[in-house]
Amino acid sequence: MASSCGLPVFAALFPFSSVDFDVCYLPSAVRLFAGWLLLSVSCVSAGESPDVRWSFGWAGTLIVGRWMSATVDLDIKDAGRYEVQVAALDSIGHTARYASKAVDLAPGSHQLSGLFQLGRLEGDFTARVLKDGQPFAERRVRPGVDADVSAVMKLSDRMFVAIGNPRGMDNLAHFDSEGEPARVVVSPHPTGEGLPTDPLSYDGVHAVVIAGDQRLAEPVLAALLEWVQRGGRLIVSIPKDVAGWSTNPLRTSLPITVAPEPYIVRELGSLEVFAGRNVRIPSPGRLAIARMEVREGVILAGTRDEPLMASAPLGLGEVTVLALDLTQAPLANWGGLNDFTARLLKVSNDAANNNQRRPQQVGQLTTTGISDLASQLVASQDHFQTIRRASPWLVMGWLLLYILIVGPLDYFLVHYVLRKPGWTWVTVLVSAIGFGWIAAQSAQSATPSGPMLKQLDVLDVDVAQERIHHRTWATHYAPVTARADWQFVPIPASMSSASMLSLGTFSAPEAAFGGMYRAPGSEWNRTEYVVEPTRGVAQGTPTLERSTQQWLATWSETDVQPFEGDLRADGLGRLTGTISHHFPGSIRDWMLVFGNRVYRLQKDRDDALSLEWKPETKLSLEAPQMFQRELRGFLTGSIAHIDRTTERLSGTVRNEQTRYDPLDRDPLAVWQTLTFHAESGAESYTTLTNDLLQNDDFSRQLELGRAVIFGRLEAPSRLVINRIGQPVTADELTVVVRMVIPVGRSTEIQRTLPKLDKIP
Repeated sequence: MASSCGLPVFAALFPFSSVDFDVCYLPSAVRLFAGWLLLSVSCVSAGESPDVRWSFGWAGTLIVGRWMSATVDLDIKDAGRYEVQVAALDSIGHTARYASKAVDLAPGSHQLSGLFQLGRLEGDFTARVLKDGQPFAERRVRPGVDADVSAVMKLSDRMFVAIGNPRGMDNLAHFDSEGEPARVVVSPHPTGEGLPTDPLSYDGVHAVVIAGDQRLAEPVLAALLEWVQRGGRLIVSIPKDVAGWSTNPLRTSLPITVAPEPYIVRELGSLEVFAGRNVRIPSPGRLAIARMEVREGVILAGTRDEPLMASAPLGLGEVTVLALDLTQAPLANWGGLNDFTARLLKVSNDAANNNQRRPQQVGQLTTTGISDLASQLVASQDHFQTIRRASPWLVMGWLLLYILIVGPLDYFLVHYVLRKPGWTWVTVLVSAIGFGWIAAQSAQSATPSGPMLKQLDVLDVDVAQERIHHRTWATHYAPVTARADWQFVPIPASMSSASMLSLGTFSAPEAAFGGMYRAPGSEWNRTEYVVEPTRGVAQGTPTLERSTQQWLATWSETDVQPFEGDLRADGLGRLTGTISHHFPGSIRDWMLVFGNRVYRLQKDRDDALSLEWKPETKLSLEAPQMFQRELRGFLTGSIAHIDRTTERLSGTVRNEQTRYDPLDRDPLAVWQTLTFHAESGAESYTTLTNDLLQNDDFSRQLELGRAVIFGRLEAPSRLVINRIGQPVTADELTVVVRMVIPVGRSTEIQRTLPKLDKIP
């Protein structure tokens, strides 16, 4: 065993040795120790043992910056306390060791899993199993090199999960914002077995497609629905056996009601129109399909009397239901099925339609280094108001001044004033020391004496489900290099630790320093720290001198209803009703958005700020001070100018919109753009992508018929942050509240036309 395992490693470690080198020349004790050491190293680095079987992500597909699962199947002989740990690089270059909860296992076959994040697009990571705190099994994973782990996906790529063999998902294509081809990965699960039971494992999945009568296990179904309620997208294709599917647990969880009795349909032309292809569906003439009742949402395709496909909101996510089976005829034999599926999944197989690059700001001479809204969010969190950072222009000015002093001024001094050219070595040294002293004093005066914390809380209120999804971005600034232990504890304290869904780092999807797309570099002497995601604990986290580190903690609060109101929309899309909230503080800079209109409470129509909305204050949308405006014009700051001529009274209307500033550091402004990114024109207006925080775009909720309230909440944080065992008060705290509200539909016919002077 020793000669077959250890000697090849010995030869690899000493490539300078000749072929006739004999280890027997070494003393016996040295040979025994070296053989044991090399045998241990080679056996650990050789990979997994026959009793350990690993799987990572979605069948070996990993996504940078997203939560993924590492699953291991164990055949153990000795009872003990086992846990899974994954060590991977973070975006800064340290090694984060993600530790799962340790469990007691008896001898036999078991399966363990743990959550982890890849902070870099490139680089290896290590997966370990610990038994009673000691190494039990280990594997070094090389994405793109190992056969069972593919190269790590970018955030612009697309990941889909297919359950039940749906057709039309074989040849999907997608293109990023630069018009370059992106990866599209479909993870097949024919029976639904082996799906994750943790909602965080679905992070990074763009859509889950379920076709056929697949009955998911209760833990899997619960995790899938939790993921949807937090912003995911589920597509369900009703099986051909509608009566048999009526007993499927998934049926009762859908926001769209499906009757147990089918009905007969003869025309499927609306599905052909949705696909955008003039290819007929080979229909047998009379087809029995599921009958759907859509109470909320939009109908995407349908006959004259019944819907064929509809989308409805579920929590903060979306569920699309197709009344036909994607695994059976006639859709399975349809020539336009690929185009139909591509549009359903919001990808495109046509490169010509995606070959346009993002528009650049006119007159912009330098790049901002920000290409995604998440990068702007990171930059806003890195900005502390009390820390004066030198701008690039100031640094360039000092460099020009230094060049002027050591160049022509120094030449004039030593040649014409001192008349000793050799003294230039002294004057240059004095000027260098002087400039260094000035730079050090400037940096010292701009650096705070102690650590600082900047906190951003985002509260997503799901009014229909009576839930609040909390997220906290905590940015720690350290004046000196140090390590610290962190703990994030939700309030109320009576909540169990399971309410903390995740704790991890947050970084920008950029190739700059601290970005996800930056090359990993050397892996010698990496600083390591431990993160327990589901407990909200990080131990030994390093922060370099005068640098920052960002954490993202998420958790949920159930059975709460901070909003009260009754909103209804008439046939003209006009919103009526009353609203009030029960938060412990006032809401400022707020607005209510429904459809393509924004409602604000103002002193005057042209006032830039909304009036304060105090708790327990009931507001009517028909109040005189409740003004409304077209949403896109408000988001883009559009102003209409009328160019009149002397020959005629009428003129040409010219719209001008405010240029979007990617360097804006106001968290409220950044989150307003994130919340209504598509409504503002998306990349055509902001010139920024939204790949990392795309589920935070509530524009789809507006399309599904819901209203959104957005504003700044003046209330304390509902999360306690402990540093080195002591609570830390944030030096800067911003609380953003976003409420998604169902809207009733009025069926009354409006018989009285509105007055023209009341139309904004």
